[in-house]
Amino acid sequence: MNSSTGDTLAGEVDQAVQRFQNFLANQGYSPNVVWIEPSDLFLTGRKLIYVHHPCLENAANLARNTFDQGLAFGNGVVLKGLFPKKHATYSFVWFPQDRVEAEYALVSKGVKLEVSLSQAFSAVIIRNDERWRLLKKRHRGVQFMKDDLFR
Repeated sequence: MNSSTGDTLAGEVDQAVQRFQNFLANQGYSPNVVWIEPSDLFLTGRKLIYVHHPCLENAANLARNTFDQGLAFGNGVVLKGLFPKKHATYSFVWFPQDRVEAEYALVSKGVKLEVSLSQAFSAVIIRNDERWRLLKKRHRGVQFMKDDLFR
């Protein structure tokens, strides 16, 4: 990839994130985005979900890579706010693997902005790594259901 292509992709990501932050603010959510992925989330089998607060720099890099992969696939990219909190909106990047999945998820080519309006879950943010490891061990049996949240 030459540097002008890399600059164009970086510009697309930055524009999409800025649009997403504006979208969140217009919906009444914090425009401070914390990027998460499925491994940062644990279900408990109840209406309580634990969310690991990731290293912000690493999480942003993973989100950028996912965005770039989604653009390369050409089936669209989704930026979705999943758990709004007072000072941050825990969000993720997702892209459909093929046109059938894109049609099912109502994703067209380009970037789709979404926010979860469901109040079905209460998200508890975990910043302590030791506590996170203990919760991970305790709730490992119900994790198969979380993939539905990340679509």
